[in-house]
Amino acid sequence: MMREDFISFDNKDIDWGSILGEESGDDDVKPQITLKTIFMCPVCDKEYNSASGFRGHVQKGHGLSNVKASQHKRTIEVETVSKAKKEFQSDGNNSEERPMKSVKRKSPGAGFYKPQRMYTLDNLRQDMPSYILQTFETINCDENLAFEGSVHGNQVCELAGVLASNIRGGLAVDNNISEILCQKVWKTITAGDGMKTFASQSEEVWHSHFNLWVDEDVTEKLMSYFKTLIRVKYMDRHLFAMTRLFVYRLAVTARIQSEKTTSAENIDNATKLSKEELEALRYFAGYVPSTLLRKLQKKSKNSEYITMLNEMREVQDKQHDDKVPETKAWISKQDRGGLFHVTDVAFSLFVEIESVCKRHLTITKIGRASQNKVIHKPIIDEIHSSRQINSLWASVTRNTDNDDLSCQLFSMIVNLYVQVRCFSFSRSVVELHKTTNSLHVKGSKGLRKTLK
Repeated sequence: MMREDFISFDNKDIDWGSILGEESGDDDVKPQITLKTIFMCPVCDKEYNSASGFRGHVQKGHGLSNVKASQHKRTIEVETVSKAKKEFQSDGNNSEERPMKSVKRKSPGAGFYKPQRMYTLDNLRQDMPSYILQTFETINCDENLAFEGSVHGNQVCELAGVLASNIRGGLAVDNNISEILCQKVWKTITAGDGMKTFASQSEEVWHSHFNLWVDEDVTEKLMSYFKTLIRVKYMDRHLFAMTRLFVYRLAVTARIQSEKTTSAENIDNATKLSKEELEALRYFAGYVPSTLLRKLQKKSKNSEYITMLNEMREVQDKQHDDKVPETKAWISKQDRGGLFHVTDVAFSLFVEIESVCKRHLTITKIGRASQNKVIHKPIIDEIHSSRQINSLWASVTRNTDNDDLSCQLFSMIVNLYVQVRCFSFSRSVVELHKTTNSLHVKGSKGLRKTLK
């Protein structure tokens, strides 16, 4: 993706129906006011559309035969919409006004899919002995516990040091204990994977760690096991405190280590972005939320979407660490006052999305995909299933508390990005094809000369 790729792209080329998940047509259809003639019963105020219906009602229902329909004729204003926009509930009652259904929206997709973990339970089982040793050593060297004048901290550190020495001396952790810890810690590692927002994810993570920390069954089993390994005098309350601290810090250690395995480590050099590509992406990263803002601001019901999009905008007077100063310097030179400058987290999100697009948008892969007409789908699916992208989007929308709207907005951003990105790629392929064919034609003889 280069700077020139966006020159020929027109906003009119955007398929807003697929991006916003809407059916064709406007949701806000203004009703027309028309005049309608009715006949109102003087006794019960029931309304009838015809004079014959009115007369039949007053004669059979009220026993009145001398009432003239023309004397009870009324003209009222009625709101109507076009036939194509009418959708009535099939309740079988024609005499009552039936509400019109709102225009249906197609589902924009699940938003977040469950992130694919690169770190598995089997990996945790392999790493658990080293995590256990690391946790004991961390507690043993904790200056917040072993300070002068501490009542219980020194004893807790001493117990952790004894257990760490036993493991370093060749003691193998009991398999049953190790498996119990693996199963419990794995729940804390995967906690929040199914959540859609930063707030709900953080809440789930905290609850999982707290529940493990206060799990009495796990505490009792570990205390019983540790007692068989300790050869020094100790008090039960010190062992209890050390065990509870061990469980909590083990879960934290395992989660931190598992998160270090990111998708970036497995991206080959072919998908790394050059300086020119990053500069173009800095512009495009602002184009996507800016374009969505202009579209969504037309309707007042989109206020929460607008709030989330504005959170992607960088506040100029806010102090922050510049991770990509070169691209910011370039975009600042291009800015004449109307560009949307994204935050560093939002830009990192688009860098990851672009890496996925670059991996898919090759002539070989597109040639295979075009036969089944599924060029966009594999790209969008991988973007949604990327754990790194999920994590970055959760950081971008960390202030929102509406999971569904966060998912829908993420789908809009991904769909718009992929749509424009595929347009620029197809344009490049067409230009390459034209160039190749022109060179081939120049080097060949004319048709008449060939036939002679």
